[in-house]
Amino acid sequence: FANISHEFRTPLSLIQSPVEELLDDPRRNEKERRKLNMVHRNARRLLNLVNQLLDISKIDGSKMKLELVEDDVMKYLRAIAGSFCSLAESKKIIYTMYFSNADSKTWFDPDKLEKISTNLLSNAFRFTTLGGEIILSAGYLPGDDPRIKSYLEFTVKDSGPGIPEESLEKIFDRFYQVEESLKQEGGGTGIGLSLTRDMVRLMYGDIKVHSKPGEGSTFTVILPLGREHLKESEFILLKEAPETIGFINELHEMQD
Repeated sequence: FANISHEFRTPLSLIQSPVEELLDDPRRNEKERRKLNMVHRNARRLLNLVNQLLDISKIDGSKMKLELVEDDVMKYLRAIAGSFCSLAESKKIIYTMYFSNADSKTWFDPDKLEKISTNLLSNAFRFTTLGGEIILSAGYLPGDDPRIKSYLEFTVKDSGPGIPEESLEKIFDRFYQVEESLKQEGGGTGIGLSLTRDMVRLMYGDIKVHSKPGEGSTFTVILPLGREHLKESEFILLKEAPETIGFINELHEMQD
């Protein structure tokens, strides 16, 4: 299954390159541009889904390691969250962000943090209607273990339709979709939240959801920072954090 998923990536990449070249051609009229943008957007959407399937495969096969960098985790999260401002503006959503001002350099996995936070924010924007509200807040919690000096806690709260009580326990199950979401365009595959929870657990963290129909949803993530609590076999060290822009752009295009 993982091998077949790998095979999808090459043709999808080969679709994207010529489409990007055609889009760069100034002779294209607006109608052609719209069609090319649709091809490009959906190729990226497929590539994103393939990447999620590969991540699931790695986690299931216990082959996914944490890739740690030593940096300011709050600054990194602020950059990820800030990249959703233009989406909030285009959807006329009130988007508020609160961050701890404390300076703290610590070991964390930027790629997993990006995927967790962008999945939660992407879901919030997908299900929050015109004129709604989304609040992201992030801060530090003191460690309760000699090996963990501090935790990163962040919440994503939205004024969306909320989740029925009978679905709350199942939303992190793989391929599960809340019935109401199927009626919405782009309701999702049921992979995102499952993968998010898997990555949180991989980092020895916790994710919780509080939601009621008509009152929106609040997702809370708590992640231990540092590497003293990890086994040597569970992580590799990177010299610098990877660029965040690629994955975020894919998610933004999926919202268009």
